[in-house]
Amino acid sequence: MRYLVLIVCCLMTAAGYAQTGSFRAEAAAEVAPDRPFAVRVVLENVAADGELALPDFAPLTLVGGPQTSSNFSMINGEVSRSTTYTYYLQADREGTFVVPAFGIETSTGWQQTEPIKVTVRAGATPPATRRAAPALPGFEDFFEPQPPPTPQRRPRRRRKTYRI
Repeated sequence: MRYLVLIVCCLMTAAGYAQTGSFRAEAAAEVAPDRPFAVRVVLENVAADGELALPDFAPLTLVGGPQTSSNFSMINGEVSRSTTYTYYLQADREGTFVVPAFGIETSTGWQQTEPIKVTVRAGATPPATRRAAPALPGFEDFFEPQPPPTPQRRPRRRRKTYRI
């Protein structure tokens, strides 16, 4: 009987550490026409058993991708992993477009993302670019930003000519 209680307690503890997986797509809500924008498809804590099923992007144009990145970490025995697929799309006119759902076969069965609504309009602000982190965090005030160096021309050396 003691062993049965011990086994049940161990199983309940292991079930408490189980992580739920997710499959989602994300993109900017508003983009400018004739400018590529990124659509990221993220698969977290689920193993993919097949290839990512791409939807028909029409009237949007696929201009790049996929770029794939993977992340795996194990902290105190807790494993987490994610895979991100990045596709670049572009719209040639203004309007509201829907990026259809992506699908993938996983260890838990077929999963789909939610469709994404993207508004294309002139004057939309481009997505913010990531700023490089300072080499020494917290010391930004001590260092003044320096302009990039201008290329210097090397002085020409005059050759000496000897007459024989």
